[in-house]
Amino acid sequence: MTGSAAYPWTLPVQNQPAALAASLRALVPVIKTERLILRAPELLDFAAYETIMAADVHGYMGGPFNTEDAWLDFNQGLAGWSLRGQGMWTVTLADETVVGFVCAMSGWGDQETELGYLFLADHHGRGFATEACRAARDYAWDTQGETSMVSYIDPKNLTSRKLAERLGAQVDANAPMPDDASSEDTIVLRHLSGRRS
Repeated sequence: MTGSAAYPWTLPVQNQPAALAASLRALVPVIKTERLILRAPELLDFAAYETIMAADVHGYMGGPFNTEDAWLDFNQGLAGWSLRGQGMWTVTLADETVVGFVCAMSGWGDQETELGYLFLADHHGRGFATEACRAARDYAWDTQGETSMVSYIDPKNLTSRKLAERLGAQVDANAPMPDDASSEDTIVLRHLSGRRS
């Protein structure tokens, strides 16, 4: 963990709690692509999540996040599965190396279902984010009944914007902003189910 002490909530669980956690994770859909696996987040994945959020040096996601804020955000992605049937996936390679996270869900303050993505810097530039986002988006179209989703992006984050545009999203200047955002710090790119790429 990034500069944080080991707390009970960071340690692997044993016995019945471990079995219950595994049975709940098994309910989250697993998606396999040519190079990637999208699966339920596990406790050990938080280290990668915290690394991404702590490294948000440009503040594109409101960061950099401290451990507590990263933990709360990570848990929101997990809670989405049990509360709304939508949530966050951990994205791994076939050898189980964690490369990032992707979600199709409504988080705190979101006005619509968001297609969101966070990837470790070591794995940028290899097409993993595009591949994972396409899989998550198509899952939302095909099984969750979504016909439109958005990606909330900092206007200065050109890499993120280009990724959304590669997926066929276009700027929607009339879309409502998340509760904590304004048109100065956020643009909304809309993904429509009829516009697949």
